[in-house]
Amino acid sequence: MNVFVILMLVFAALGLLDEILGGRLGFMPDFEKGLSTMGGLAMSTVGFYAIGISYVQSHAEAFAAAAEHMPFDPSLIVGCLLAPDMGAMGIAQKLAASASIAIFTGSMVSGGLGATVGYQLPVFLAAVKKEEIPELMRGFIFGLIMLPFGLAAGGLMLGLTASELSVNMIPVLALCAVLIAAFLLIPAQTTRFLIILGNGIRILSFLFFGIAIFSVFVPRYAVVDSALVTEMLDMVLRMVIVACGGLVMSHIALDKLRRPIEAIGRFLGVNNESVVGLFLSCTQSLAMLPLFTKMDRRGRILNAAFSVAGAYVVGGQMAFVASLIPPKALTAYMANKMISGILAVALAVFCDKRQSLS
Repeated sequence: MNVFVILMLVFAALGLLDEILGGRLGFMPDFEKGLSTMGGLAMSTVGFYAIGISYVQSHAEAFAAAAEHMPFDPSLIVGCLLAPDMGAMGIAQKLAASASIAIFTGSMVSGGLGATVGYQLPVFLAAVKKEEIPELMRGFIFGLIMLPFGLAAGGLMLGLTASELSVNMIPVLALCAVLIAAFLLIPAQTTRFLIILGNGIRILSFLFFGIAIFSVFVPRYAVVDSALVTEMLDMVLRMVIVACGGLVMSHIALDKLRRPIEAIGRFLGVNNESVVGLFLSCTQSLAMLPLFTKMDRRGRILNAAFSVAGAYVVGGQMAFVASLIPPKALTAYMANKMISGILAVALAVFCDKRQSLS
């Protein structure tokens, strides 16, 4: 078990202890907040995972034939569009040419670009106020610019050769470029399209969840193997417990580190709410949304930039990935996220300062 997962389990145990003590330690609300995500997480991931894996298994020959005509690994297509826990990791393990490429596309690419395109962009654009969307988009652009740098570092840590990395970065760079151009040239239309895309994915995940549950209760007419549903539910539980630990850890850090938070805020030129948002994004990017309105302009840009690649570095997504890849690969996954996230924040601060001076 990875040391980061063990650390999250220790904090989750503190939350459980506080439940036993009736909330005397102050961790109970954060622990319960993490537990409350289980239902939504199961509905958005179980169906995609079970049906995605079943489809790939039943059409293995067709995918193999298509892969021969692709310059890059076929698992990248899924990795660019879906988060790891929405099926990208499992599908990548079935499609990728090697275990290293499966980890690269299924955890790193999908953990950054896939999670952004298929989940964060639509949710954020629908959740924030209309007047805050320009800062959100500006932050996303900085995050997308720096995303390939973290992916390159993570890929090299996995042992991918320079040629393997360059070929498999083609669709990533292409999609990042398209998104950046769309945000700059047609922001209103891009926003509408991404919200529609997000709603479509959400509805599809609910339908797939229903099909998966039907297969469990009516095995005679099963569409998917019930073992896949059980496997994903086990992963959901792991993700939720790690998320509980992450929220308890954030509570302790924010309670005990007020002075460092103020110092970081002065260094970055943002208010305290913006710094807190960055901390919360390390466990779950959606956790910082309630603070988004309270952040100053630069803080909103920085949080949006960090959410593209740095989010979930010690949260539920990390727990899901950790259950499927070796500890050494998990270190590469986390390094990829932190490199991209920190570079995105640095670029956002640099550009915003230059804009302020001009």
